[in-house]
Amino acid sequence: MPPVPKAYHEVEGLANRVAEKAQFPITDFKELADALGGEDAEIQYEGHGRKLGEIRKALPEGFFPVESREDLIAKAGYLQTRHRKPDDDHVPGEQKDKPADDAGEPPGEAKKDARPGGIPALHGVKRDK
Repeated sequence: MPPVPKAYHEVEGLANRVAEKAQFPITDFKELADALGGEDAEIQYEGHGRKLGEIRKALPEGFFPVESREDLIAKAGYLQTRHRKPDDDHVPGEQKDKPADDAGEPPGEAKKDARPGGIPALHGVKRDK
């Protein structure tokens, strides 16, 4: 089983607080904020205090409705992955001005009569009539 993600217990605690005070499904941000004390209420997340009103901007379209406590945890976890690079994330390498000598041939040139959008077309395909 994989380890519990960072801040999971904080997210779970917030979800528990919401579940105690709100009725599911939660259909908008106001219902969520009211369950946690209103938009001016401050919550602790990863050692930092944040006002709920500031979090509104981070919620994508489609976040609501929240169907259950578990749905809230899942959606909050998804938002965590969107805004955080994992510890083993890609580390940029050295910037190159030209390809290495052993890089091989570059890809072919695009045909001037190629289909728009960069989607390759099939040529010479026999079609049944």
